[in-house]
Amino acid sequence: MTKSEALIYSLQLTNGGNIRPLALAVEYTRELLFIRQVPMDELRLSRDVYPLVARTLGKSVKTIARSIERRTRDCWDYGDRARLEQLIGPGALGPPTPRNLVLYLAYYAQYGISFYEMVDREVKV
Repeated sequence: MTKSEALIYSLQLTNGGNIRPLALAVEYTRELLFIRQVPMDELRLSRDVYPLVARTLGKSVKTIARSIERRTRDCWDYGDRARLEQLIGPGALGPPTPRNLVLYLAYYAQYGISFYEMVDREVKV
């Protein structure tokens, strides 16, 4: 089990569904951001990440995009809200977009702290 899968499972989603596309999107995003050093502003899921996930799973890019959108909604609607806040950071006012959720999970998987905690640390440096 990858770190990304473990993070998604930690949300205790109660509605089932395939988390593999979302987990792979998080893993590929981690690789692009932290190994290949692609700037976050330049990263596009539809252009950079979804095709990699689609190729890995033998699905179309459109199918992968829909699957990740559904799992993103599921994380918000059916997931453990306290755990989700721990992964994202405090103050989430509404459901994250698929791009934001993938970024939040990638940062947490990489650093073990929420995206917003990481931003706070960077601002203070």
